[in-house]
Amino acid sequence: MIGRVFPGEIEAEILKVGGVLDAVAVPIWRAGNAVVEDQLLCAAVGPRSKAVLTDPAAQQALIKSIVDSVAQAMEPRNHLTGGVVLVDAVPRKKWYVMVLQRFVVLFLAPPSNLTL
Repeated sequence: MIGRVFPGEIEAEILKVGGVLDAVAVPIWRAGNAVVEDQLLCAAVGPRSKAVLTDPAAQQALIKSIVDSVAQAMEPRNHLTGGVVLVDAVPRKKWYVMVLQRFVVLFLAPPSNLTL
């Protein structure tokens, strides 16, 4: 049975990862559908240390820790299949979250059947 996805639960799990200061999880809907099975989840994460933002190895390690932690603690429907973006400040307003969704679609090379 497919259940609902609650971004707040995903965010809470991300915040358990060492080195994370803030996080927001958002869905990206696959073309033509708006059901749980047809979404990718992505996250914008603010690292505790801003030095991570300029260190590719630290970025890769933090992103892997986040993705692995969520995958281990949560059901597959809650996995971060849309990726993780590290940001200086986590967007909280609806407009910024929409921009984040478009950023992930354009720059993280998701499947070709996603709509903008």
